[in-house]
Amino acid sequence: MAKFRKTKAPTTATTEPVQPFERSSKLSKGEIIANNMLGGIFWGIGSVIGIALFLSLLSLLAQYVNVIPFIGDFIGAILQYLHENGALNR
Repeated sequence: MAKFRKTKAPTTATTEPVQPFERSSKLSKGEIIANNMLGGIFWGIGSVIGIALFLSLLSLLAQYVNVIPFIGDFIGAILQYLHENGALNR
């Protein structure tokens, strides 16, 4: 039976990998604040653009499906009911 010699795997990197918290701790407080400020600004701008696109597509879809007149008629019926029963006094 052959004997195998135990060898260590060759190491290519002499330093340990940098952890995320170690990488951010090397930044100054001003750099961290600037990065977070820019990230927040662009997140807010992206949210506003995304909601505007979503609402515009939703309104276009509602226009072609004729949902808007139905909603107006429904609200009108509610207001008429409230006027007839004296709930709204003008």
